[in-house]
Amino acid sequence: IMTCGLPGINSVLKAGCKKEKIHNFPYVIDKSRLINDIPENIPLNCIKDIKDKKIILTFSGRMIPRKGLKNLIDSILMLDEDIFSKFAFWIEGDGPLFSFYKDYATKNMKKVNYKFLGFCQYKLHSWLIRNSTIIVVPSIQDNWGIVIDESQQLGKLTISSDGVSSGLDRISNGVNGFIYSANNCYELSEILKQTIINDTKLININNAAKNNPKTITPKDNISLIDQIY
Repeated sequence: IMTCGLPGINSVLKAGCKKEKIHNFPYVIDKSRLINDIPENIPLNCIKDIKDKKIILTFSGRMIPRKGLKNLIDSILMLDEDIFSKFAFWIEGDGPLFSFYKDYATKNMKKVNYKFLGFCQYKLHSWLIRNSTIIVVPSIQDNWGIVIDESQQLGKLTISSDGVSSGLDRISNGVNGFIYSANNCYELSEILKQTIINDTKLININNAAKNNPKTITPKDNISLIDQIY
């Protein structure tokens, strides 16, 4: 039985599966691909954010309720307005709620530097993650969540709700990232506040993320299949 990370292992143990038959086989991404992907077209307004030395706060996910984008927007709106000038908010993804989120942002985030980037092919997605400072995965529920793996491998500060299995598996709260209670916008806002204004803490956590001992590569998964057979 192959399953993703500790939450997956615990779930199959609870279902009565024998421990000796269970193997950790998470969905993972090759770091070299994340580093070397070169997109054909890069949004000029994103390049400007980088040149302006903004902290880049990024959401990447499907535009559906379960992914929690509205909670992230509401958490940002709880920040003091003098913090808004320090960061840019990149929103990557598409889905049935795309128009709703754009309208909600237009009405409520007038003082925030934000960009809806829509669906991005993988090379551009890699570029966005590479150039981000903070990755937030605010899902109310997510069986895994590959963005956590991407963010951690690139040594990015990662903030995950406790509804994301990859976050629970890979992140030690306050050490190599942050875990907050899903749907708790105030808690997420407080984490955003301390990470945006505390450069030293941000750097230390980034280094811990990059050297995460729980990181598994595609080659590791291939080796596991070979061992099993």
